[in-house]
Amino acid sequence: MLGTQEATLVGAREALAPRNQSYVGATSALTEVVAGTDAATGQPVLKATVSETMTIRIDGADQVSENQNAKRFLFSVSGDTVKLQSESDDSQAGQTLSATAAAATQVMATPADAVGPPADETGALTLGTDGFPTGEAPAEGVRTASYAASYINGLGTGSWAYNNTGVKWEYKYDCTNFVSKALYYGGGMKMRSGWYKRDDVWFKNPWWNSWPVKASYTWSAAENLRRHLAWNRPGYFITNVYNVRKGDILFFKYKGDSVYEHAAVVTANYSGRIHMAQHGGPAHTTLDDAIARNKRTSEPITSIVVIRPTGAR
Repeated sequence: MLGTQEATLVGAREALAPRNQSYVGATSALTEVVAGTDAATGQPVLKATVSETMTIRIDGADQVSENQNAKRFLFSVSGDTVKLQSESDDSQAGQTLSATAAAATQVMATPADAVGPPADETGALTLGTDGFPTGEAPAEGVRTASYAASYINGLGTGSWAYNNTGVKWEYKYDCTNFVSKALYYGGGMKMRSGWYKRDDVWFKNPWWNSWPVKASYTWSAAENLRRHLAWNRPGYFITNVYNVRKGDILFFKYKGDSVYEHAAVVTANYSGRIHMAQHGGPAHTTLDDAIARNKRTSEPITSIVVIRPTGAR
């Protein structure tokens, strides 16, 4: 397993080192294990729910990052030698083995209306050449980006997200559904009814009224929620990492994508070190850790938008 993970682990370690961050501990536990044979190749395959805990030291203080994914391990056999050939997320196992398992890389839960890439990245965090956000710290005693400008309860949004990462998954890719719940239950943002594909609506249907759709696209898909918060509430774009606050919403774009395909909730900001809660990837982690984990993959994070929602009604 370590052999298949080596490049990613080393890459994340090297990326965090210049930021005075390091991994100081890690544990993994496999549960709900099912052994079988790959239908296509006949090779041994093992499916399991993998619970991982990483301890990250940030400026001398330890932060725990937790993750639970459904994994698929494929083995090759040569004589008496058995070798782990590959490790991947397993969405089928995620549906049958664990209600909280999910793919680490998020895509939209429902298709967004076809849109091209933004004309520019105005409104996104400034990323340095190392891929991490940069910004100028405010002068001592100066407060910026106050909550007073927002009608959404940012503290409530962030607290709900932090305390409810274990809430039941309702979609195969549940990131935006989780963020919407935090805005609704924690932040007090009101639902808006209408045609479910429109960007100006935002709602979740109750179970008894779930046909033909369970929720509006803006409730369940990252790009649609981003457009809703940006154009229909509207929200404030936070472009300085030091001004990000608890309850702000993070949107991620990956290499090769024309839209933002993952969302998370900010739970704290310690002098530019952003902590976040999410469905998909580690439930509690830091923005730096999320960027580092993706740097050596085929789809590194290329853009991050932070929106502070306004207009509760």
